[in-house]
Amino acid sequence: MVVARPGPAAGSALPGPALELGNPIGRDDAYRLSAVARCAFLYESRKEFAKAVTAYRDIMKNARDQELVAVAADRVSELESRTRKR
Repeated sequence: MVVARPGPAAGSALPGPALELGNPIGRDDAYRLSAVARCAFLYESRKEFAKAVTAYRDIMKNARDQELVAVAADRVSELESRTRKR
C-alpha cells in the first residue's frame, strides 16, 4: 500500500518539498510569524487576552527580528497590565 503525502495547494506560499518530505516549517519562518501576529491581533479584538499574550510570547521566543520582538514584548506588557487592573 502506498501512502501519498499531500503537496501544497495551488498558489500556496509553502514550498512543496518541505511538505512532501514531512519536514516541519521552522518556528522562525516569516510566514508563520506573520500568521501568529495576526492571530494575536484577532485575539485582542475578541478580548481573549490570555491567548493574545501566548501568541505574542511565541513571537518573542522565535522571531529573529529584534524590532518585532520588542513590539511583541510591549504588547505583552500592555495586556498584562490591563488584566492586573481588573
